[in-house]
Amino acid sequence: MKLEEHPTAKRYLEKKLEILKAPPPRVLDDDWVKSVILDAGADDVGLASIDSPELAEYRSRILRLYPHTKTIASVVCRMNPENVRSPYRQQYELEYHHMYAEVDHVARRAVVTLNRNGIGAMNTTSSYPMNMEVWPDNGMWWVAHKPVAVAAGMGRMGLHHLVVHPRLGSSIALTSVLIDREVAKYDQPIHFDTCVKCMLCVTSCPVGAFSADGHFNAIACTTHRYRDKYGGFADWVETIISSRSPLSYRKRVSDQETVLMWQSLALGTSYKCTNCMAVCPGGEDIIGPYVDDPKEYRNQIAKTLQERKEIVYVVKGSDAEKHARKRFPHKPVRIVGNGVRAASVSAFLDNLHILFQRGASEGLNACYHFTFRGTENIDATITIRDQTLDVKRGHIGTPDLRIIADSRTWVGFASKEIGPLKAFITGKIRIKGPFSLLRSFAQCFP
Repeated sequence: MKLEEHPTAKRYLEKKLEILKAPPPRVLDDDWVKSVILDAGADDVGLASIDSPELAEYRSRILRLYPHTKTIASVVCRMNPENVRSPYRQQYELEYHHMYAEVDHVARRAVVTLNRNGIGAMNTTSSYPMNMEVWPDNGMWWVAHKPVAVAAGMGRMGLHHLVVHPRLGSSIALTSVLIDREVAKYDQPIHFDTCVKCMLCVTSCPVGAFSADGHFNAIACTTHRYRDKYGGFADWVETIISSRSPLSYRKRVSDQETVLMWQSLALGTSYKCTNCMAVCPGGEDIIGPYVDDPKEYRNQIAKTLQERKEIVYVVKGSDAEKHARKRFPHKPVRIVGNGVRAASVSAFLDNLHILFQRGASEGLNACYHFTFRGTENIDATITIRDQTLDVKRGHIGTPDLRIIADSRTWVGFASKEIGPLKAFITGKIRIKGPFSLLRSFAQCFP
C-alpha cells in the first residue's frame, strides 16, 4: 500500500484540503487569544511580539525552542498572598508547589484549545529548567518569563527582581505560551513603576541580595534560596562524600537539614526563603494594608520574617556572609559551596557578572588582561573599578596585571580542582605584575 492510500494519510489529506479551503486567519484576534488563556484559568494575560525590542536578547533562544514563534503570551496566575506571607514553611511551600503546577496546567489547556483551532502553539515550563546539560550557564532557561511579562505589559521589575503586577502585585506565578501567528494588537510595557520602593525586600533579605540602588547579588540569592537544588544540591552530595563518618557529616549538616533535603527530593523542592515576595505590598489588590498602616504592616509581616530564626546559607568570604552576620546575628550562618563551576573558559567569562561581589571589590581599581591558550584560544579584558565589573573579549587598554594560562588548567584552578602551587610551578599559569592583584581578583569571586 502506498503511503497516501493508508486510511490515516487519506484522512490527513482530506483535512488539509478542508483547511486550504477555509484556512485559519494568519493574524489572530488578540481578544480571542486572551479569552482562550483566561478561560483556561489564568488571572491575566498579555501578548508580546517575538520582535519586541524588550525581548531582543532572548529572541534567538526562544526561536531555538520553537522556531515558528510569532507571538508570546505571558500567562499570570495569582498566588494566595496570606500563604506567601506566612513565616511557616508548610504554608508558603504549599502555595509555591501548587501554583507553579497550576500555571503550567493553565498554559497547557490553552495550547490544547489553540491547537484544536488549527493554531500552532507551545507551552513552556514555569519553574525548573530541564536543559541542565548547560548548567550553570543561563542557557538552561529557554524562555525568560519575567522579561516576557514586562514586554507584554504584565508589570515592571521591582527592586527584588520579581515582576510586580499592577493589580496582583508580585505574588504571582508566570509562564509563557509561544504561538505561531501574529495578533492584531500587541500589549505594550506599562508606563509607571509598579514597585512602591518601600525597601522592605532590601531590609528583609537575609543575604542582602537587593540594594536600594537596584543592584542584585544573584549568586547570594540562589546560594541560599535554592540550597536544595542546582549547585546547592551538588554541594550537599559532595558534603556526604567528603564526610569521614556519620558523626563528621552531622557536624556539617544538621538532622533537620538532612530531613528537609529528603522532603525536597520526595515532595517538591524546598525554598529556603520567600521573604522578598512575602513583604512586597505592590499591586492594587495587595497594597491596602500597607497604605492604611505602614508601621503595622512592617511589624506584622516584615519584622516577623526578619526575627525568624533560620539557617542562612552563604559562601565564605562573600558579601552575603558579611551581611548575614552583621544584619541578622540571631540567624545561624552555614558556610557552603554554591556548586557553580564553569566547564570552559568561555563559560567562566560569561558567569563572572553573576559571581561578582561588589562589596568584596571595594578599594580595588585594576585592569586585567587574560590570555588563554590550548583547547580554547581567548583573549579577555576584565576591569574592576569603583565596585563595578566590566568583561570584554580581546585586550583593551593598559593592564595592571597580565595572566597567561592554559585554558584547561585555568578552568580547574578556578573551580579549585587544581591548586595554585601546581598551576604556577608547571608554568600552566603565569602572571606579569603584582601577585597581590590576582589575590584581590579572587576575593571578588569567592
